[in-house]
Amino acid sequence: MAIMVTYLPSLLLSNFVFPQENMPAILKMISHIVPATYYIDILNGLYLRNLTLSYLWPSFLILGLMFFTLAGLNLAVLKKEGL
Repeated sequence: MAIMVTYLPSLLLSNFVFPQENMPAILKMISHIVPATYYIDILNGLYLRNLTLSYLWPSFLILGLMFFTLAGLNLAVLKKEGL
């Protein structure tokens, strides 16, 4: 069940299997909240296009913001539960 809910959508929406240009508008919007989209963009830029950080910083920034947001939410939930 976990594979169907998390892994498959992030794989299919991350621009790894299908290009986002071919997706309907609603799926493009959903793919912007999937962290794998930005991770694949970074890997593609580093390994295939040999880009530097000056081109990839927006993806790094978005991943960092997602990390700190989710870490803060997790910390708040754990404090609420008393852990």
